[in-house]
Amino acid sequence: MNSEAINTTELEADQKIVALNAHILASYGIEIDKSAQILDFGCGSGRHTYEYLDAGYQNIAGFDARDYVQLRDPSDRPRFRFLDLEKSYAIPFDDNQFDLVVSTSVFEHVINQEKTISEIARILKPGGMTLHVFPSRWRPIEPHIFVPFSGAIQTRWWLRLWAGLGVRNKFQRDCTSSETVTRNVEYCATGIAYPRFHEIDQMWKRRFERVAYAERAFIDATRNVSRVSQLVSPIVSTIPGSLNLYRFAHTRAVLAQQPRTAL
Repeated sequence: MNSEAINTTELEADQKIVALNAHILASYGIEIDKSAQILDFGCGSGRHTYEYLDAGYQNIAGFDARDYVQLRDPSDRPRFRFLDLEKSYAIPFDDNQFDLVVSTSVFEHVINQEKTISEIARILKPGGMTLHVFPSRWRPIEPHIFVPFSGAIQTRWWLRLWAGLGVRNKFQRDCTSSETVTRNVEYCATGIAYPRFHEIDQMWKRRFERVAYAERAFIDATRNVSRVSQLVSPIVSTIPGSLNLYRFAHTRAVLAQQPRTAL
């Protein structure tokens, strides 16, 4: 669930996650109060958690599978929690605790997404919102191992082909072709997960009353920092069906809401 692992042009270093998420939520008429209980799901180093804190959201917490956090101060430790490996996929927070759960470039690392979505639903308050942005299954260059279309095509022969052509991520630069294939096969099995769209849709709609796909709002929010968004923004505004192509081949943005009363 480490959000720091991704290498993508979609969110450049100067992209502000607080502003991005606020823009997407505002597109649906939602405003998050500074007193809201917020969870940075897949917090990684804690960069986005601290960004929320600096923006005045004092009730921000971070969660990840492992402790990657770069604390500003030891007193910040209680703000972060991590996966208990003996309680698989259980998020260590109380029922009905959060008003908002957010993540960016995290969900493609969640292997058991069905269970994780159920846990997010559990920790959200009635009426609570959750927003997750992550790369699409058919993105032409998978943003972790850089093998073309390897979100969808993960057979050994395909991975071997691109390793033989010299495709490497930054951790594989000194690896032989055989070593690269072995690493990529393992990573595809244990480090990334790209369900098909109908599977994503079914998982979220089983647990949430309201599910929306907010890619258009994401494009609008990232036009100033993403070359891709700059390119596709006028296209999706004028060409019917082009937004579906963007969703299919680049980025998903899922926005879901809990029922306002307990089921």
